[in-house]
Amino acid sequence: MRILVVQDADWLAKGPHQQHHLIERLSQEGNEIMVVCFDQLWRTREGGAASGRIYKEEVHRFYSAARVQYVKPAFARLPVVDYITFWLSLGREKKMVTRFRPDIIVGFTSILSCYWGLGLSRKLGVPFVFYWTDVIHSLIPSNHLKGIGYLLEQHITRLADSVVVINDSLRDYILQFEVDASKIEVIPGGVDLSRYSPSVNAGRDVRLTYNIDDNDLVLFFMGWIYEFSGLHEAAREMASARERLSGIKMLIVGEGDGFSSLRALVKELRIEECFVFTGQRPFDEIPNLISAADICVLPAIDNETMKHIVPIKMYEYLAMGKPVIASRLIGLVKEFGDNNGVIYIDGPEQLIDRALSLSSTEIQRASTQAGNFIADYDWIHIAARFKRHLQSEIDRRRQ
Repeated sequence: MRILVVQDADWLAKGPHQQHHLIERLSQEGNEIMVVCFDQLWRTREGGAASGRIYKEEVHRFYSAARVQYVKPAFARLPVVDYITFWLSLGREKKMVTRFRPDIIVGFTSILSCYWGLGLSRKLGVPFVFYWTDVIHSLIPSNHLKGIGYLLEQHITRLADSVVVINDSLRDYILQFEVDASKIEVIPGGVDLSRYSPSVNAGRDVRLTYNIDDNDLVLFFMGWIYEFSGLHEAAREMASARERLSGIKMLIVGEGDGFSSLRALVKELRIEECFVFTGQRPFDEIPNLISAADICVLPAIDNETMKHIVPIKMYEYLAMGKPVIASRLIGLVKEFGDNNGVIYIDGPEQLIDRALSLSSTEIQRASTQAGNFIADYDWIHIAARFKRHLQSEIDRRRQ
């Protein structure tokens, strides 16, 4: 297969996300991949007024044998103008994509690039698959553009040849668009069970590196830090329960929009001794870092962005045999249910109290449940399902 991937996120800047695992695994099998992407998070990085076009012949992020053609069209680094200039630049990429001759176009959790990809699929006579991991319009930085994004989101979904979602909650959300249910395929996220496993035994070394005592109760969070990640609320709960905080640490791996404000809040509340910030760490270090945890956490606020999704880190936490304390979000509950290693709270303000209330027996029981649940979620099987789906769409179009 020759697969064109389009997305409103820089392929080389964030992740690993579902698309990196799926697409790079397909590349390893000999499928030809081209990625055309937009760096919608340019605001979080320093740079001049313009971002020039970047083309790289062969790149990979997380699988060394993968070979992906990477294209980031030029755009102006100014709010709203960035979308306009990126769209104009996309028009100049049509000739290159035509030479690539894709068999199928896959749009990952995006609006602008996917709208372009949908139109391009019609001109080239190939199927367009719309892949959802999030409620897409809710991620648009400008509140003024969210309404337009919502309309385009519906339009692309209705006209796509098929829609892939990562859980049943997103499927239910999309059905509100009056989409034919038969063209929606649920393919869950996955985890590399050869990399993430309870057998990873680097926890003590990690604790030594970050001056965490062997007897400390370590709560672990990783990923992009948003203002709605629930960590600010957890910090305030920590401050109000100061007398009970001896021996508890929050180990946070990652950065993001809410990173600076979280660090400032921790300092303001004078609970720096309870927080360990590592910043962004290489992909290969993540299993070792998780192994240092007693409990992993996802204390997200129940908003439009988080309500229906299942972050990929949930599978990685469970694969490491770690119980997860998570907000009772509809997407998580539908995916993991009860007695599968996930312990629910009604909001981030309950995180610390719930963690402190768990006995060692309860933690061990949840750990065992996590290991039992995750066995069928290896990326090997998930990627095979995704490949079959793409091939079936190609075959259907040709017939």
